[in-house]
Amino acid sequence: MLKKTYWLSLLRTLQSSWSRFLALASLLTLSAFVLVGLQLAGPSLDSWLTAFKAEQAVPHVTVLAKLGFSQEEKKELEQEFKEQNVTMNFGYMQDVLLQDGRVLRLFSLPDELAQLWNLEGQLPSLDSEIVLGKVAKSDFKQGQDVELDWLGGVKRLTITGFAQSSQLISKEDFGPSLLGQGQVDVYGFVPSTFFKNQKANLAQIGGGEATQNQLEMWLADQESRSWEAAQADLRQQKKDLQQAQQNFIQAQEYLSKMELERNQRSLQEGQQQLTVYEEAVQRLEGQELVEVLDMGEFPGSSSYTYLDTSIASLKKVANWIPPIFYGVTILVALTSMVRLVQDERQNMGLLSALGYGPLALMFKFFSYGLLLAALGAGVGGLLGVGILAPMIQAILLQGTVFTGIEQSLSWPPFLWSLGLGGLSILLPLLWLLVPDLRQSTSQLMRPKPPSKGKRIFLERLPGMWSRLNFSQKLLARNLFRYKQRMLMTVLGVLGSIALLVAALGLQVSIAGVADKQFHHVWNYDALLIHREGQPFHYDQGRSLSLYYQEEELDLPRETGRLQVLTQLPNQTWSDMIRLEDWQTGQDLDLEQAGVVLSQPLAEELGVSVGDHVSLVGKTWTVGGIARQHVGYTLYLSPAHMSGDVETNAQLWQLSEEEEAAFRESALKSTGTLSLEDTALMESFFRDTSQSLNQTMYLVSFLSLGLVVIILITLTLLNLHERTRELATMKVLGFYPREMQRLLYRELLYLTSLGALLGLVAGYYLHGFLLGQIAPAGVIFSRDMGYTPYLLPLVLLMLVLMGLYFFIQEKINRIPMLDALKSLE
Repeated sequence: MLKKTYWLSLLRTLQSSWSRFLALASLLTLSAFVLVGLQLAGPSLDSWLTAFKAEQAVPHVTVLAKLGFSQEEKKELEQEFKEQNVTMNFGYMQDVLLQDGRVLRLFSLPDELAQLWNLEGQLPSLDSEIVLGKVAKSDFKQGQDVELDWLGGVKRLTITGFAQSSQLISKEDFGPSLLGQGQVDVYGFVPSTFFKNQKANLAQIGGGEATQNQLEMWLADQESRSWEAAQADLRQQKKDLQQAQQNFIQAQEYLSKMELERNQRSLQEGQQQLTVYEEAVQRLEGQELVEVLDMGEFPGSSSYTYLDTSIASLKKVANWIPPIFYGVTILVALTSMVRLVQDERQNMGLLSALGYGPLALMFKFFSYGLLLAALGAGVGGLLGVGILAPMIQAILLQGTVFTGIEQSLSWPPFLWSLGLGGLSILLPLLWLLVPDLRQSTSQLMRPKPPSKGKRIFLERLPGMWSRLNFSQKLLARNLFRYKQRMLMTVLGVLGSIALLVAALGLQVSIAGVADKQFHHVWNYDALLIHREGQPFHYDQGRSLSLYYQEEELDLPRETGRLQVLTQLPNQTWSDMIRLEDWQTGQDLDLEQAGVVLSQPLAEELGVSVGDHVSLVGKTWTVGGIARQHVGYTLYLSPAHMSGDVETNAQLWQLSEEEEAAFRESALKSTGTLSLEDTALMESFFRDTSQSLNQTMYLVSFLSLGLVVIILITLTLLNLHERTRELATMKVLGFYPREMQRLLYRELLYLTSLGALLGLVAGYYLHGFLLGQIAPAGVIFSRDMGYTPYLLPLVLLMLVLMGLYFFIQEKINRIPMLDALKSLE
């Protein structure tokens, strides 16, 4: 009988406070949804990518030899890693023009590494066959012939199928090219025998922890003799071709017609290959001939690198956003538990009189809390795994060929959500129950004595207090009567609005970086690197000459690319490159400053104006730090240019109609070494930042949901807490509209105070999160405009308008008989 009474008491507690139970369950569910979804999205995608790379044998390192590997270099590489447990494959890569003008990047079929996947059709087995990347399936058909320029003639290949490369995972970006419009349009794979009489130019290495360091050491030794080897190889090829021509002349009278034609074709191909090789040697003069690329930087694709960057930023967001949700949840739970314990005080006394001890009474409330925590963690966690994590992963993968991944469950986020949910409910209960359980049974069965009335601050100001009417005095006293609820309402709204402001501000900051960088800081359309003394001439547009240098930069956290731009005497960059002080926004005079660092470079090195910094083999005194959002750049005045150095670069401004023709003409020039199109850079940066931006949209939506749930919860708590008071006011003749205005004004004032404080807190939270999620070499703008401040206020007003009618409906349902139930 006693056990039955105990469990019935627990059931009645749930029934009597079902609205409070559902409100708290909603808060815990939302918090668990955010925690589990954010915590699983990044690590789950990271684990899946690691497994995919292992399954497809994606090389750990790729070595690109721009003039190909000689037999001696191949042996050296193989000998270098002979004692390592690694796999090494040599392959071919070459760009060719299709007859329709598009650029096709040809690869030799992979051997053990870099496998093809998702194959439709079959792999090519003849030199006249090709399998294209599946991204080109909409433009080509299986069995179709494609024609391409090859060694001065036209070569026809038959498409045997479509496949996806485990290294080229981007949907659109396949890398730059020196042909066509400067961009690879489609890629394909042919048998290695297709590249007969050519040298392999790709070395792919899989496995081995010391691979990268060993390659860099080998490269340092190799670079010193690369050009001698290239020149010697060129001379040897010329000698071999001449010898072959002489042999052909001497033997042609003894050859059959078929043999004669075959030898003539072979000599023509040899001559064409020699011409191509000689042009390549001339074009690459003065540049590094061997380049080492890690797993995320395969030629034509950096998608893995940017996926890793996005995942790292997402993990940082996942470490800071959920605690804010749970912090607000704890505040609301504390207020709700205070009322729950007060409502159940007499029931505790009754159970105590029936013989139940303090542990049994505490277990009743802990059962209530554990049920809430389990429900919130279970439902929220499952929704996070099934909805939020896949949504975020789809955002990160939208620029790749991956359509979705297989979710892997991880218990730590679930356990964290259960533990935090339990602490949110159980700690306030423990804090509230211990003092009551120390009281005697007779004390518990009596209502808790009301606290002694105190005068509020306004009452001590007679001049002001006397001018208030009765409703205003009642409003003021009620606001300060429930100090705990007042504080929790303000803090709850503050946290929610701060998170909403920060999330909306991050969207503005992330979305605005591309425009500020490529239309305000850099106002040029193309950076053309040419041979010294061979500038490119073009009839349209306008150009600005300078000296350009680029080198690898070892930074404390990563390895980056340093760009050095040196101004010519009597020259200004204001219309091409705008140098502004990163703090004041005033224009910097490069001739006076001497040495100016971009803001990302200065922050990464931890230097300020007046400090000394060692870059490009020299020590400089920093004369200024320029506002720049992307890239590590060193700007030098003309005084820092060596006298014997000629200009080797141009900045070009062009109209949109001229850009395509300019790129095609520039890439055909033998003096052009490389061409960087800022439009392509801007598009690429927009694509990579879009994932962070869309993730912030989700966070903004969830923050708005948090605001709504908090206000509804606190409004229900306020109505439940003052039911007898409101019923008494009805008996005394108050009109429902008067009561509604009284409650609504309390909510409005407290919410407004929380919202104003939330705007201030959101500003600082926005700045903190900017520094956390920004990728290396990128600084997001702190300027977020007015929208992140105005939009939360507008949304909050809409929520409050809905609560106005909600309060009206609740007040109309309060019966006046509740006034007679009070024992006070």
